[in-house]
Amino acid sequence: MIRLPKTVSYQNGVPVLKAKDIELLANRQLKEFDKHIFKDFRPINVDEFIENYLKLDVEYQKLSLDGSVLGKTSLFDGAIPIISENGYREIRVVKKGNIFVDLEACKCENRIRFTMIHEAGHALLHQNVERSVLENYKCCHETMTTIDKTGVITIMKARTQLDWMEFQADRYASCILMPRQCVRKIYEAKHKEYFDNMRITSARPQRLWKILYEMADEFQVSKPAMALRLKTLNLISRDQYDSLKINMEKKGELL
Repeated sequence: MIRLPKTVSYQNGVPVLKAKDIELLANRQLKEFDKHIFKDFRPINVDEFIENYLKLDVEYQKLSLDGSVLGKTSLFDGAIPIISENGYREIRVVKKGNIFVDLEACKCENRIRFTMIHEAGHALLHQNVERSVLENYKCCHETMTTIDKTGVITIMKARTQLDWMEFQADRYASCILMPRQCVRKIYEAKHKEYFDNMRITSARPQRLWKILYEMADEFQVSKPAMALRLKTLNLISRDQYDSLKINMEKKGELL
């Protein structure tokens, strides 16, 4: 398995990485996992990728009473709280790198896939983080994707090392599930089909929505995740992204 280069520097165990560094790592891993993925794209099997390629263990447990916690990754040997079948809090002994996902909280397959790879990103990128970074000095740090309760994925400006950890895990998940090369290729093909290579304008928003919906289905990700990826890759403008967001809010299609 391809890991971070030894030349990467760290701040209290948190790797100093730019978005392009994470993208390069993800692309190299994808190519090693499936040598045909960039020529004949198909959504990766997240279970095989995490368990067989990354060699990480995943458990499915209820992690919170209100469904607010989608996933957790143990950054140290220790213990984490889970919710039993009877609705009581229990303490589970865990090993460093164990991943926990709450299927009920995630609610749909697309969010499960993103959450799993997000947590795998923590286990892969943050295995050397120092306890002091976690602020509360607990042996395990609870992690969540930045998909809020309405299904919107956001990337906030990182102000602390914990913020950087969340940004890195989100970017890793986006790059694994929506590889740049594949997104560009499929988007350009659909743009040609629906717009005949003409510039996208607000006069034809339905065509852009159609592209987004089809691509979200093809990549098996949520519509907000795909919209954000298209904006990040500069395939759509900020105004177009906002238009997609408003349309999804109106239709209640944020998950």
